[in-house]
Amino acid sequence: MAAAGVDTCSIIFKVCAHTNFGDELVLVGESAALGDWDPRAKGVRLSTTPAEYPVWSTAPLKCSVGPSPLEYKYVRLLADGGTEWEVNGENRKLLANMSRESAKDVKSAQDFVVDDGRFGQVPVEMCGYPASTKLGEAQ
Repeated sequence: MAAAGVDTCSIIFKVCAHTNFGDELVLVGESAALGDWDPRAKGVRLSTTPAEYPVWSTAPLKCSVGPSPLEYKYVRLLADGGTEWEVNGENRKLLANMSRESAKDVKSAQDFVVDDGRFGQVPVEMCGYPASTKLGEAQ
């Protein structure tokens, strides 16, 4: 059972990232579900397809969502063994700038999509929508 004020929901993270052949994209953050800031050993792998590229996405992740924002970043694992963290300094924050209506959507949706825009650019406001929303319906 989740702590008071904390709900568990299923979230799909999406980000637009141009990569080179052999590079991988992972999600890391401050929880075990988000890899505990360890991109190589525990980072959550994102995937893409030729039809979706350059948009990468995670499989649905079970995350605890509460009154405090959940902080995370995307990391590019380079084919040559290097690591490229996006945005030095500022972390992305889940629910930090989300409206109350969107927060209700997160808790009630079977899967919720967080559209994080572009790799390396932290948006001013988070964009998210229920996964059941058809293309063009999200606001």
